[in-house]
Amino acid sequence: MDFTDATFSEGTVSFELATFTTGTVSFERAAFSGAEVSFKYATFSGSTMSFEVATFSGGSVSFERTEFTAGTMSFREAQGGPAPAGLVNAHTTGSAQVLIPSAWLLNLNA
Repeated sequence: MDFTDATFSEGTVSFELATFTTGTVSFERAAFSGAEVSFKYATFSGSTMSFEVATFSGGSVSFERTEFTAGTMSFREAQGGPAPAGLVNAHTTGSAQVLIPSAWLLNLNA
């Protein structure tokens, strides 16, 4: 799936309970500025998902209760913040990699 350069500025987009097992999902350079986007209870078990250079400036993006068991999710060079809800404390097992900007980790206790 390709959401490269997409703008999420209003409404609701739900990937709740979705399972991503193979392939690539790109949100590269996407702008999250007002919509409610949810990945709650989703499972990532082998796909590659990229939010690289995405901008988070409003609305809400949630990864609450999301499980990562394999594959890679990258937020490298993502702008804005704070981190999407639940992302920093996501349940990661197996060979999964979740790459989060250090600024988001530094603001956990802010």
